[in-house]
Amino acid sequence: MKIQAHNARAYVAHLEALEAMRGGQAVTFGSTEYRELQRIEAKAHKFAEKCCNEDIPEEQQDKFADRIRKDVSALFGGKLPEGFKMNWDPRGYALKIDNPPAGFYRDWGGYGILAPEF
Repeated sequence: MKIQAHNARAYVAHLEALEAMRGGQAVTFGSTEYRELQRIEAKAHKFAEKCCNEDIPEEQQDKFADRIRKDVSALFGGKLPEGFKMNWDPRGYALKIDNPPAGFYRDWGGYGILAPEF
């Protein structure tokens, strides 16, 4: 992952906010964990596009959403971040939280984006 120099501070602040959300676990939330979170984001976004373009049964959507929640919670010590939500609109990021902490990347609606591109 290449980060533009002018975005480095925002990236570090975002990682620190993610770290704080983990609840003081011994292992830090670093670039490896962030890349995994971006991988989950990409998978969720791709599925949101698929749901928009195809008639995906609700049962399949629910099963997929459960898998995404499980993958995200694994990165946060077995529980989802407070206010976690999936955005099914493919025009934006898929993994969001309500009321993001300071230093967190936000969209125009004020939601926190878990894995933005820097």
